[in-house]
Amino acid sequence: MILAPRDLIEVADLGLPGAGSASSPGAGTGTTPQLGGDYALEEIEREHIARVLARVASTEASARLLGIDPTTLQRKRKRYGLA
Repeated sequence: MILAPRDLIEVADLGLPGAGSASSPGAGTGTTPQLGGDYALEEIEREHIARVLARVASTEASARLLGIDPTTLQRKRKRYGLA
């Protein structure tokens, strides 16, 4: 299953290396925060956590990858509506 914020799946939605760069077609457009764009750090953190959770098998493994405690990840999931 691919989780994309729009009906049209774009290259950036596939999680490929370099797909979210500013040189990508459509980069900075739509609702997905792009690094260096006009977004709050909280929006970028939410998107990053959501993408990691979507591709990693467990919450514990996701927390390790993110470099945070599993309890912290649970708290952030609840705050961002990812629970």
